[in-house]
Amino acid sequence: MMFEKRIRKILALVGVLSAALQASASPQSERGPSPEAKNIIFLSFDDWGASYFGCYGSGVDSTPTMDKLAERGMRFERVYPVSPVCSPSRASWLTGRSPVIHGLIFNNQALSTDMPTFPSLLRHHGYRTGLFGKLHQTPMHWRDPNSFDFLGFDEAAVTEDDKWGEWIDWIIANAPEQLDNALAMANGPPQAPRHQHLHERWARAKETIMEPIRERSFIKVAWESPLPAEWHDSKFITDKSLEFLSKQVEA
Repeated sequence: MMFEKRIRKILALVGVLSAALQASASPQSERGPSPEAKNIIFLSFDDWGASYFGCYGSGVDSTPTMDKLAERGMRFERVYPVSPVCSPSRASWLTGRSPVIHGLIFNNQALSTDMPTFPSLLRHHGYRTGLFGKLHQTPMHWRDPNSFDFLGFDEAAVTEDDKWGEWIDWIIANAPEQLDNALAMANGPPQAPRHQHLHERWARAKETIMEPIRERSFIKVAWESPLPAEWHDSKFITDKSLEFLSKQVEA
């Protein structure tokens, strides 16, 4: 990989990746990881089954990058999540514990404050840790925490299911002409105080932009996006991830 030999202190956790609690974490090592330490990029896909990937026999050439990673690396044939529900499953790979132990059995719950996470452990051993995308470790009606240090992340830019947060700020700053289209994709009214002034504009965008698109769709659980691809939240988290990696290379 491009950064493989140069970055020695990175954990980038991407996905589609919150709990407003203070998790226990040991002080970060001042020595940094050993020269032999491996860089880790953890990719999490939301609502993707194995059969959606070409490397698992989808028959559709829609995942070429992941297929190349599978060809060069190790591919598991029998892997099962500990829960079919989003938040409990994500909490399990964050903690290495089952839902019975970490306590999340439904969505809209949060990890206990004394539950250690693997990013906290890696940070203790000198890694720099980043979180970009959806984490879903806080109730969906909560606004995004200001920091994800409590889960062991040095930096974070999250885009949860409601779509409110830094992505909307990014649209306002870089593509204000696309704001109505972005608001139309937001789920539920704004939670953060800085976005409260957009409440009426969001409601109008849902009614005038998104509802007609949904009515035209022949698939009632999926529909076209009103946004150009370059302004989607997936582009936002990709840019944030690469920015984080580049910053570690330059450090």
